[in-house]
Amino acid sequence: MREQRNEMSVFNYNTLGDGWIDLLGRVASNGKLINDELYELRHINFFIEKISENDEIIQKYANFDNIVEMKKVFFSHENNKFGHSYVDLISGPKLMKDLSDVTELLKSDIFSKKGAVVFVSSEAHVPCIQSIQFLVRDNKLETSYFARAQDAYIKLYADIIAISHLGQCIADCLDITESSLYASIVSLHIRKKDMQYAKDLLKTINRSKL
Repeated sequence: MREQRNEMSVFNYNTLGDGWIDLLGRVASNGKLINDELYELRHINFFIEKISENDEIIQKYANFDNIVEMKKVFFSHENNKFGHSYVDLISGPKLMKDLSDVTELLKSDIFSKKGAVVFVSSEAHVPCIQSIQFLVRDNKLETSYFARAQDAYIKLYADIIAISHLGQCIADCLDITESSLYASIVSLHIRKKDMQYAKDLLKTINRSKL
């Protein structure tokens, strides 16, 4: 008889910066080398209370070019450094691509569990972000996403900021002022070629705390 697994643990963070640096450190310290290509932790779940581009750690240590380019991925057809766009891949409850069906649904039933979008694969790309759900409870918006894979060093904070912008669009339409984010990631990783850069960044941040 297979032993029953315990409930998966969830890492809880107050801010995006705290979450990014802690998760980056966990992968850098404990990631398993896969195919001589990347260091990986699997099945990572976390909650972040506050998402802001003005986060002190993000302002000081994140690559803002990655944030700008990731917004292009989520919100435009412009060429970007990541080489793909999600604009035509998003699909809401009524197959809309602009979140209008999500807001319509939640306005008609604020407690609905169907306020979700999925990202459909194309021949050229299988999206790293597979789905996002927008759930209202206690007059707060919970934005939850599932990812097949995320790069902890290059993309994690940029993805979260872009996803939080989607959540903010929903919150504004519903006149909700409080929101938070939950994530479930199958493969959280750092590419082997970036590992030393990631470790150097972590050392710089740790020295600044002394």
